[in-house]
Amino acid sequence: MEVPILYYNYRCHIRHYDDPNLRKIIQLHIQVCEEIGNRECLPVEGDLITLAFECKGEEQFFYDWLNEGAMHNGEIHFIYNEVEIADIFRFWDCFCVKIEEYMSVGNSPMMMVLYLSPGIIKRNNLEVREKVWKVSEISDFILSQLSNEIKETEKRILSVSWSYGKDFIPLKQCSRHYTDINIHIRLKGYVIGEYVTLKITPVDNSFLLNNEDKTLIIRKRVDNVNELVIENLFVNYSLKIK
Repeated sequence: MEVPILYYNYRCHIRHYDDPNLRKIIQLHIQVCEEIGNRECLPVEGDLITLAFECKGEEQFFYDWLNEGAMHNGEIHFIYNEVEIADIFRFWDCFCVKIEEYMSVGNSPMMMVLYLSPGIIKRNNLEVREKVWKVSEISDFILSQLSNEIKETEKRILSVSWSYGKDFIPLKQCSRHYTDINIHIRLKGYVIGEYVTLKITPVDNSFLLNNEDKTLIIRKRVDNVNELVIENLFVNYSLKIK
């Protein structure tokens, strides 16, 4: 794929042997960081290439590059007098780490900006240099984060309340209503399509007729992730109090 570049920028945090001034600046920076004891501010190995170009309908390649986490190779040609190649910047094992888009204004075309992080780079007539990738100790963080996510998505019943009638009038602790009782169950961590199983046991020596067991077991499919409502819960049963 070949794209005409409108803007190019290259940033680095390493010593460049072909740029003694930059090398001196970084050496002074390291010296200051060591003197103040703040080694977290030391330069790290890494490069960032920024490219801007007009959108012409072939941008999906770059979105796939970013979203799939793939590595690609490429090169940038610097043209002199529109025909002569003045320099070539080659890169290998390159990730796309960020994409920006700018909408068109007036007659200006829509523009895309890529942020690329190469593993190996080579400028024309210079030595190939490979990036030293930094390996972060993130295993503990990932496990901790995963554990927290599991806790957050654990399936739970938060509360149960009762109502009667089609208007869902709340029931008090004691009520004469029985045949048209509804149950409201507040949920957490459930998804639509899963099932909730309820066990309802009458108290004070009462029991449900038309039910061989004293405990009534109801299994209901979740159709709302926040609340499950079962209307006319005891429509096929009657309560006998001893």
